[in-house]
Amino acid sequence: DAFGDIAVTVEDPPEADLEGPAARGGMCYQIPVLGDDWATAIKASRRWAPRYFLLGEVRTPTAAAELLHVSLGGPMVLTTIHADGVVSALLSTMRFAAAEVGEDMARLILGNSLKGVLYQELNDGKLAADYLSLSGDQEPVLRQKIRSGALNHIQAEIEVQRARRRQGLKA
Repeated sequence: DAFGDIAVTVEDPPEADLEGPAARGGMCYQIPVLGDDWATAIKASRRWAPRYFLLGEVRTPTAAAELLHVSLGGPMVLTTIHADGVVSALLSTMRFAAAEVGEDMARLILGNSLKGVLYQELNDGKLAADYLSLSGDQEPVLRQKIRSGALNHIQAEIEVQRARRRQGLKA
C-alpha cells in the first residue's frame, strides 16, 4: 500500500531507537514493557496491525508465553533468546512458555507457528551462524518433532540443511 508496512517492537527495555518512519515508507512503533506486563504492551501493539513484530529478548516465562500467543496472530514475529545452539533455543523457549501455558500447549503452538531459528555466535571476531528452516518437504516432520518434544532428533535435520546450503541447494 502507499504507506508501507508496519513494524512494532515490544521490549524490556528498548535497546535501540527504531521508532518512526522507515526509509521505504513504512513505520515502526516501539512499546516498552513495564514490569513483566508483556500482555498489556502486546495488546497496545495490536492497534497498528503490524506485519512485523519484534518481541525483545525472552528472559521470563511470561515473555515466552506472550511470544507464542502473538505468533499465532498473523505478523511475522522475531525474538531473541540466549542459548548455545538452535536446539537449545527451542528448548529454552518451550521451557519458559511451559511455566505459563503448560508443556503440551507450548510445544503445540511452537510447532504450529515456527518458521525458522537462526543461531549466531561471535568467535574471535568471526561470526558463526546456524539455521533451521521449517519449510520444504521436511516441514511436516519437523513440526511434528517439535509438537512431540522430540528435539534431540532435530539436530540431524540442521546438519542436512547446512550441507545443502553449502552445496547451493535449497535447504
